[in-house]
This record gives sequence, structure tokens and C-alpha cells, in this order.
Amino acid sequence: MSGMLRYLCASCLIFFLACQLPAQAPPAAITGINVVDVVRGEIRAGQTVVIANGIIEAVGPSDSLNIPAGAVRIPGDGRYLMPGLWDMHAHLRSDQKNPTIRLIDENAALLDLFLPNGIVGIREMGGDIGDEIMHWREEIRAGKRTGPRILTAGRKIDQEPPAWAGSLGRKTPADAREAVRQVKQSGADFVKIYFGRTTPEVLGAVIAEAHKLNLKVTGHKPVNMSIQEFVESGVDGMEHAQYLPASERGEYDRFARERRPEG
Repeated sequence: MSGMLRYLCASCLIFFLACQLPAQAPPAAITGINVVDVVRGEIRAGQTVVIANGIIEAVGPSDSLNIPAGAVRIPGDGRYLMPGLWDMHAHLRSDQKNPTIRLIDENAALLDLFLPNGIVGIREMGGDIGDEIMHWREEIRAGKRTGPRILTAGRKIDQEPPAWAGSLGRKTPADAREAVRQVKQSGADFVKIYFGRTTPEVLGAVIAEAHKLNLKVTGHKPVNMSIQEFVESGVDGMEHAQYLPASERGEYDRFARERRPEG
């Protein structure tokens, strides 16, 4: 096993142990651990991390940090502790070629793979099994199921006919606003748009209604809109880098230099 692989395995293992501590458990102290400081880009050796009520309460040198009485001590043994990772674009959904094959058990089984690999949250970007995903989300929040924190779009909003089974195909601004209300009522955390082509009026209706309901909007840029038009629509995010205006690395670097503020 290579040194990097050992490092990653140790990081994931010790973080998995930390994530599995129930919120109402006694305080825990992970001792003798190397903390990966991702803000400063350095490793702080010989640290102790104290966790209480599901919250990291203190981090400091093992030889001086005060550990609460009655805390469960977890030996770090020189391994590494890093912040949890997020998968920012995941899909849980039925078989792409045959949506009648819903793959519920298979998708549920995927949830068991995230925490052992250091991924504590996923941004689920929409599909056709939204009810099941939201049920799993609540089970995880309640401590009834092991898995990452889930933020989900539920059903995507698309043109008519939609590109994916389960998406909400819409043609008019009124229909678009109704689709957003349906997404909100379902319990989704944000709105995902998947328009291949649409009008500014339909896109604007989605964004306005979503913001009215305190939902963010992210998704695909319609091919009939420029990147500038899409950004100026008020959308909160864009998925996938192929929509960026720079196609070559040299062009991208030049664009970045031009955008960089002086000083």
C-alpha cells in the first residue's frame, strides 16, 4: 500500500469514527491525531479534538488541551483527521434506459459508501425517486439510517417533453411557477433546472417563484442563451463547466488575468 493510500485510508477511518458519534453521546476526545488544516494548507501534528453533542468543541495540542471529565478517549495513533468532504453533484435515480427499473435498493445501498470514504454530505441533483430520497434524508437526520447529509432538488424542471423520466416539463411562465411550487411542497432543498432550450420568460418565472419561496436555483444553461444572459437572469448557480466561455486553457488563463483585480 502506498504512503498516499495509507494516508487517505487513515483520514477516512478516523473521520468516520468521529461522524458516527451520536449527538447525545458522552463527550469524546480523539487524541494524538494529525489535523489537516485545509485553510492554511498545513498539518498540525500531535493534536486532540474534543467533540460534544455532535459539535467539535476544541482542537489543540494533546499535551495541553483540557479533556472533559468522563469523555470517551479515541486514540488517534498518529493518523490524520480532515474536514468532511461533500459530493457536490450526485444523482440517485432509476435506470437511465428503462425508468421502470427503479433501483431503490441499489440507491439506498449507495448511501452506505459515503461516510467510510470521508464524504459527509451530498448535493443530490434531481431524478425520479425524490420521495424515497427525502425519506432517506429524514431517516439520516433522525439517526435511523447511516449516510451523508442530503440536500436534494427532488424533481428537475425541464422543457416539454422533459429529457429525463420524473422531470417536470413546462412550456409557459405560469406552468413554470406551478412547477416550482410543486418542488417546494415536495420538500426539496433547492430547484434544479434542466432546460435544453427555453425562453427568458419561462426561466425568469422559475427563478422569481423560487426566490419568493426562499429556494435557490441552479442547473444547466439553455443552449439558446449566452452565458451572459444566463448569469444576468438571476440564477444562483450553474452546473457543469462546458458552459463556460473559455474553451482553451490559454484563453481561460487570459480571461482569469483580465478578471483579476489589481493590487
